[in-house]
Amino acid sequence: AAGRGDAGDENGFAIAAMQEWETGDDSKLVVIAEFAPLWNFEGTADSIIYSSAGIAYQAGPWTAVVSGTHRWRDLASGGAWHDYQLQTSLEYELGHGFSVAVAHEFNRAQDANGRPLGVRGNYRFEF
Repeated sequence: AAGRGDAGDENGFAIAAMQEWETGDDSKLVVIAEFAPLWNFEGTADSIIYSSAGIAYQAGPWTAVVSGTHRWRDLASGGAWHDYQLQTSLEYELGHGFSVAVAHEFNRAQDANGRPLGVRGNYRFEF
């Protein structure tokens, strides 16, 4: 809901699709895409469109992922800007609910570039 001083309620929708293929005894390929336009973004009079896509390949204990997101913002004051990010990651399942991953991202946000690199450890709880 629009707050005091906001241009209006933020409205929009999202459409997403995913497809998974078994590519072998212990491997699969997953593709996903999403499109989401929003109006009165964050209470402003701006409009924004998010589009994302990704692909993951899992073989045995390994999972490799490549994904990206593009964001286009039309400014109510005139003009527009866009930014994007591309990510890659490689994860290894250690067993007993534990895994480790390394990831890299290239992002461009309003003419500033970033290249973070990260390492992550996971534990999956089973209920």
